[in-house]
Amino acid sequence: METGISYYANRILKHVAEDMAEIKKNNCTYVVHTFSEEDLHFYKDTMKEIVKVTHDHGLAVHLDPWAVGGLFGGEAFSKFVMENKDACQVDNQGHILGRACPNHSGFREYLRSWTEEALGAGPDYIFWDEPHYPMFPEKEGRWTCCCAVCRKKYGERFGREMGKSLEQEMVQFYQDSVMELLDELCITVRKAGVKNSVCFLPRERFNPATYDWEKYARLSSIDMIGTDPYWTSLKEPLEECVPRLSRRIRELCLKHGKEGQIWIQNIGIRLGTETDISRAIDLAYQEGIRNMAAWCYHGASMLGRSVRCDDPEKVWKILGNKYKELLLIK
Repeated sequence: METGISYYANRILKHVAEDMAEIKKNNCTYVVHTFSEEDLHFYKDTMKEIVKVTHDHGLAVHLDPWAVGGLFGGEAFSKFVMENKDACQVDNQGHILGRACPNHSGFREYLRSWTEEALGAGPDYIFWDEPHYPMFPEKEGRWTCCCAVCRKKYGERFGREMGKSLEQEMVQFYQDSVMELLDELCITVRKAGVKNSVCFLPRERFNPATYDWEKYARLSSIDMIGTDPYWTSLKEPLEECVPRLSRRIRELCLKHGKEGQIWIQNIGIRLGTETDISRAIDLAYQEGIRNMAAWCYHGASMLGRSVRCDDPEKVWKILGNKYKELLLIK
């Protein structure tokens, strides 16, 4: 059984060490540290020290390309996007978006550099966090990417121009564009003796980057697959979405020989609903999941009111107690 927590927003080593001690005491076995573009450009040496401090406390380390290029999940700005307008995605209406195109050679090289720096910090896993294209309201009839690079690559592959509506071949093209890039990066990670974990964004109805989870599960370069069934953001009853998505991950893992991971919501937990955390963990465990992580440390107490838990201390305590129960199961 593995029990994890995400950690970010602090780069002061003294406080990191104190927090890692608390995380260990709260029955976590690993930490997912965000490694954003800000970290890459200003704190990469500090990140190496943070990884060491985490290891020194007996915790494994997963590094997350948090919001890098806008392709991965995370609430951080992209320096690459701001400095490389020509590498940005373009939607079907001609609008340039604040997200890098996964087919652009400059962004691909940037991700290779990120990967090398992340590996240099000494993690146990690279956690590829929710690779996705932006999702627009269906009524707007918008999608991406339709930049010159994508249109050229699509034409070479299918022998015709992109359609005026979002056709199945285009959705396939978008997923393959991200998947092929990720596979290349994952192979680099594996050659360095580090493992790869991929988290699928659970909003599947229109997410062409990872709409077909099984295609990723087939990749030999990926060791672990998971998703984050956050019941409040999905607007779905906890008793439905957690078992459904946990079961899907577990079935794919059994079929393709992967480890499964489920993320437990630890943001936006409102007063009086804290026990939902325990129930979500129980439901995932009943579906066969033996690797769980929570987003994020200490009930999101460092975040704004809209996503901070009403009682972060209670959320953190409940999570730790439930993790302890899991770790004691033989």
